[in-house]
Amino acid sequence: MEKLKKILLVDDEDICIKIFRLFLKTTYELTCCETPKKAILLANENIYDIFILDIYLRDNIDGKKLMKILKEDKKNKYKIFIATTSYSTGWDRYKYLEFGFDEFLLKPFDKNNLLGTLKNITS
Repeated sequence: MEKLKKILLVDDEDICIKIFRLFLKTTYELTCCETPKKAILLANENIYDIFILDIYLRDNIDGKKLMKILKEDKKNKYKIFIATTSYSTGWDRYKYLEFGFDEFLLKPFDKNNLLGTLKNITS
């Protein structure tokens, strides 16, 4: 049996965390947290294959800055980073890709959209 890819999700909305857990529970090993500070601690203690970062976190570190911090660690430099937000349009996808994210996921999304995005980016 193939080992499940490990994802670290950083999102400060409880409902979003619940949706990710529901959609990914059998296909990925998902760790969730609500703050950039906790994400940095988890990333220091564990190895993740994919990082899904909400852009607009209720903290002094947003998703873009958090990605830069996480990529400073050599073990994360070439990992997959996905930006997600509901405060955006599909056109912003290019802005996030230029910033250094590997993919952009606009909320709300359905299970097929999420799983398709993850499959495409990891293939």
